Amino acid sequence: MLLFTTQFRPIRENKGYYRAHMKHGVSEVHTGNRHTLGIIFHDAAT
Repeated sequence: MLLFTTQFRPIRENKGYYRAHMKHGVSEVHTGNRHTLGIIFHDAAT
């Protein structure tokens, strides 16, 4: 199993949240299979 941040992360600004680019991402698989599960961890205080 491998856990890493995906392509975006939420950044809070005065007008709400927006997506900030991360250095990591998932590229297209050309052969074989990839199984992924996306889980979002954030502070859901609001």
